[in-house]
Amino acid sequence: MNKNNIGYVFFIAFIFLAIIIMYQLLKPFGMIIFFAVVFYVILNPLFIKAMGKSYKKNDNLSTIKRNTLALLFSLISLIIFLVPTSLLFYTIVTQLIDISNIGIKYFMNLDINELIHNPRLNEMIERLPFDTSVEAIIKQIQDFSLSNLTFISSYLTRNVSSLLKSTGTFVSSFIFMMFSLFFFFVDGDYLIGQVRTLLPIDKKYIDRLFKQVSEGIKGIIFGNLFTGIFQGFCAFVVYSVFGVGNSFTFGFLTIIASFMPIIGTTIIWVPLGILFIIRGEIVKAIIFLIASWFFITIPDNFVRPLLLGNRIELHPLFIFFAILGGVLFFGLSGIILGPLMFILFFEVMKIYNEERELGERKERLTQRARRFKRKNK
Repeated sequence: MNKNNIGYVFFIAFIFLAIIIMYQLLKPFGMIIFFAVVFYVILNPLFIKAMGKSYKKNDNLSTIKRNTLALLFSLISLIIFLVPTSLLFYTIVTQLIDISNIGIKYFMNLDINELIHNPRLNEMIERLPFDTSVEAIIKQIQDFSLSNLTFISSYLTRNVSSLLKSTGTFVSSFIFMMFSLFFFFVDGDYLIGQVRTLLPIDKKYIDRLFKQVSEGIKGIIFGNLFTGIFQGFCAFVVYSVFGVGNSFTFGFLTIIASFMPIIGTTIIWVPLGILFIIRGEIVKAIIFLIASWFFITIPDNFVRPLLLGNRIELHPLFIFFAILGGVLFFGLSGIILGPLMFILFFEVMKIYNEERELGERKERLTQRARRFKRKNK
């Protein structure tokens, strides 16, 4: 092996080592940087409009205006993300505590004698393949329910401080996101230029991929937002029909919950249905749960892919699997990253096919030129 080969191998090894080190350094902040990029892509057009003619200037006044607006837009993004998620978290915890406390009161005040003398219940017990009594079954259910509900209520009440502590960590992550977003607004063009110089791809293709990523993020965010608004409206109607208190607030929380992967809006309407059951309104609860599933959750499987497909030019089937696969692979950010990976994949394949066709066309022209020269000789 000559010196040139040794130097080349060393250079390649150094590049791989540098990439690994960079990955390990940025890995803890990956989601923070990703969501900062998402907010930057969404809010940057508004930021440019707010800057006006000062956007391309570098004088002191323009710099002050840019820094002030960057800070303002960063704070707005923090509020947009933090307030709804905090409200959703608070509502879920309080709902669980309320359900637990109502359940404890219900089972403590349960009239066992009335159930023992219920003829229908006795008839059902007699059909069981083992010997038991109504009193024994009800006692077991009561003890089991009381012990578990008491545990849930006391656990949530005791651990509110630790939950708030984890919320504090959550908030600090968003503060780091706001910090990153501030510099994206201030030096976004410079940072994009730095990334562009690192990629060993033709400039026209880099710009094309960047444009697809930007348009894809906008399409995914607005498509999910409109889907959430549609689900929130349907939820508001269902909640109002069944007499749920503060139906507008719960409808708004349903919009927020629609962004959550897998669980989605069920985290709002299932606890409400359980509250109906605990209050003894079993028939109403069953109808409410069926109506919520049919009018709130089921449309999500059709509306979301259709809205996203119209915005990001992907077939609804691809979007459906992209979201599910993205959530399983990336977690919460998979709602955006899953479809985005599909967009990049199809765009890269288009570029490859264009380059291949261009190469074939050049090869045909070269062959024609050679044949033409041979004939003229």
